[in-house]
Amino acid sequence: MLIEAQQKYHLNLEKCVVIGDRWSDIVAANKVGSIKILVKTGAGESSSMNTLIN
Repeated sequence: MLIEAQQKYHLNLEKCVVIGDRWSDIVAANKVGSIKILVKTGAGESSSMNTLIN
């Protein structure tokens, strides 16, 4: 999805910020070099704890 947005809107993903509430959002942002923020609302808190435990 990030690559599609990059192509459609001519974005420099290294200058974009991805804000997500799931660890998978953070992984996706990391893969494209974006700045990443995990919020601890919604799924964020349990998602980050599950990743740390596993």
